[in-house]
Order: sequence, then structure tokens, then C-alpha cells
Amino acid sequence: MRRSRGMLVAILVVAALMAAPLSVAADTNTYTVVSGDTLSRIAARLGVASYMEIVELTNATHATDPSFAFIENPNLIRVGWKLAIPGAAPAEVPGPTQSALVATAQQTDVGVSQVSNLESLGILGLVMPSEAELARLPQSTVDLLTAQVPAMYGTMVDSLKNQSAFTMFIPSGSAWMRLSDAQLQTLASDAPLRTSTWLNHVVPSKVMAADLVDGQTLTTLGGQTLTVTRTGDQVSINGRPLLRTDVQPPSGQIASRGIVHVVDGILSAEALGGQANDYVVVAGDTLFKIAAQLLGDGHRYPEIVALTNSAGPGYATIQNPNVIGVGWKLAIPAR
Repeated sequence: MRRSRGMLVAILVVAALMAAPLSVAADTNTYTVVSGDTLSRIAARLGVASYMEIVELTNATHATDPSFAFIENPNLIRVGWKLAIPGAAPAEVPGPTQSALVATAQQTDVGVSQVSNLESLGILGLVMPSEAELARLPQSTVDLLTAQVPAMYGTMVDSLKNQSAFTMFIPSGSAWMRLSDAQLQTLASDAPLRTSTWLNHVVPSKVMAADLVDGQTLTTLGGQTLTVTRTGDQVSINGRPLLRTDVQPPSGQIASRGIVHVVDGILSAEALGGQANDYVVVAGDTLFKIAAQLLGDGHRYPEIVALTNSAGPGYATIQNPNVIGVGWKLAIPAR
């Protein structure tokens, strides 16, 4: 599928590919595409800051030497294509046309090992937006998500080096989809804020789901207080429900010392420049259930109806509170 998780899936085969010899000719700065390559992975291996630099130089070189590929879609490259790799770029090569924002996001993609780790946890499909969701997004937004999800996880993992125990709350793919473009851009461009945001998803103690009680508070590595709400087996953190609990890291740096929970929200989204108070309806939802999960009281569903109906283009129009559709975008009032 075009504009799907193809680039993300491809880098999951990195272990085998890293063993393959590089096909770079030092005198010409060329690279020949091999099976499993993506432009992001090639850029990372060859020390190029952004894959768009490869696109631009290759296409510029193609104009005078047709043996080089012409890349129309950066997500689609073919085995055997000849690429031009930026080194000391010729003066006549056009400057980058990609926004500095997306270039920054690409540079934060520490991602190969982080994405592999998420796959090993068995939660990659839960913490990345689905292919159908990604297909609805512009390519620039897909690029941001592709960079920021592994950067998020990398920041969390790096914070654990001196921790004897931890609990990690990883946002779901649907939570990422509820972030506005402005919030994604803030994550990409503001490194200190990005770090503090993800430190506020890590608690320096191991707390299993069964140990979380209604009204309990947890203090994060970033100093934020998280509040637990519990009704029966349903647990929410800062009003955002836990979708999967007690994920045990199988190996590596974070094994045995902690636990991972998947939460349907960004727990410190207000710091990103606005509220992440949108919600996309999923199968089985009712307005009462959504209000109970996100507002702590199912009887507050009329507030969701009123705010959504006044939110304008892009949001659902709710004529009958008993009838809502999968995929509808709702506006959620403050808790």
C-alpha cells in the first residue's frame, strides 16, 4: 500500500541487511539499491542527514547521467537502482526543498533498533497507526510519525540506564492519530520538549496493572503526576484508558526490571502546544463508554455531543447520541 508502513516494515529486517556489504564507490559516491533497502535506511547507514538529500542529488544527477535513477516516490525504490550519495555536494546541486521540520524529524529517527524492540515486545501494531489510518495522511505527516515513534521509544529506553525498576506507558497508534500536525511539528522541532514529554511516560518503579488502584498517583521521571482511575478491570491514566497491560520486555537493556503498558493517549500532550482532546470512535464504542473512560463519568456524554457539534469541519455531527460511527472524530472536553 502506498504511503503505508512499508518503510517501517522494511527496517525490521535490519539485522540481516546490516551484514551485507555496502555497494558504494568512494570515487563517485554512488550506491546500488539491494533487497530490503529504504531511503531512510540507506541515509542512516551512509551518514546522510536526510533521505531527501539522496532523492534530490540522485534526480539532479539523472538529468545529465540517465544511468542514475529518477525517484518520483521516496517510498518506492527498486533493487539495482543507482543512487547518488551526498558527500561534498557540487555547488550546482539544488538546495533542499524538504521542510526543515521534516528534516529534523528524520534526524531524530534513532529508529532501527527501537522499532525492532517494539516488534519484539509484540506491540508494534498497537503503538503504530494502522495502514488504513496512515493512508489518509499526507506524506509529510507519515514522515513525522515514522521518525517520532521510534524516537519516543528511544528516549524512554535511554532514561532507564540508572533505574533499578520502571513502568513505561507507551501511547497507542490511535493516540498518535489524535495529535494535530502542530503538535507533531513541535515534537520534531523542540528536542528538550520532546525529551520531557517522553520522560513523563516513565515511572521509576515497577507497577503491574493489578497494583493500580483508583485515585493512586504516580510521579514520572519528568516530575509530572499521573492519576489512576479504576472501575473494575478498566484502568485509565490521566483519563486515558490502558489498552494492553503487563507487557514484559523479553530481552535487552530493559528486560526483567520493569513492565510496559499501552495507553490510549499522550499523557503530557498539553505541553506540546494545545490539548490532545480529540477522540476517534472505534468498534464497540458508545458515547457513555467514551465519557466514562476519558472524563471519569459516563453521564457527561452530552458534553461530548455539544463540544463535537460546535467544533466545526473535520468533526462529526451527532444527531442521535445513541448512534455513532466508527472513524468519527469527537471533541472531548477537559476532564
